Amino acid sequence: MNKEEVDWPQQLFVKHGKLFLRLLQNRAESTMLEVDGLFRIFEEFKVPKRSRILDVSCGIGRHSIPLAERGYNVLGLDLSPLFVAKANATAKARKVNSRAKFRVADVREIASVLQREEPFNVVLNLWSSHGYYGEEEDVRMFSALRNRATRNGLLVDDTVNRDYLATNPQAKRSTPLENWNSMTVESSTQRLRGTRATGLST
Repeated sequence: MNKEEVDWPQQLFVKHGKLFLRLLQNRAESTMLEVDGLFRIFEEFKVPKRSRILDVSCGIGRHSIPLAERGYNVLGLDLSPLFVAKANATAKARKVNSRAKFRVADVREIASVLQREEPFNVVLNLWSSHGYYGEEEDVRMFSALRNRATRNGLLVDDTVNRDYLATNPQAKRSTPLENWNSMTVESSTQRLRGTRATGLST
């Protein structure tokens, strides 16, 4: 595998970020459904208001900004300077920039990026925003995220099993992650459904 194949996220989200930006900006309707689903999950798992939320691969802040408008304190990280600039501008325009902060970051360096951050009550990784660099990097990323979460932190992970969905297009997308609270997304309706996994321990 050559370097360009390994760094395809850099090509798509940074070098050609304007192309992907259009897709993100055209998802207003589904964003509302996704955010409503997040609020239902937070209620089910009794996530306190004003909790600290980490939005990994946050894009243009589609989820982070509405969460900040509901009183949560959100840090969004994304590889794309273009997306982060857009997120910061939108947060400022909607007067939530004191609660919604955005920074450029590579998930492969997530441990060092977050080393000075206080623990997060919730970690979001939405829209299949992992698997870009292989299983080993995924394990490193989720381990680092776990280390920056509170004892009973909640992980909301939205991912697609490509091979399974290829033969079961109407199937649910699920996220069975050991030692995290988790969720399921119904691909046909885009509704989020929370399910409890084992409790987190430090």
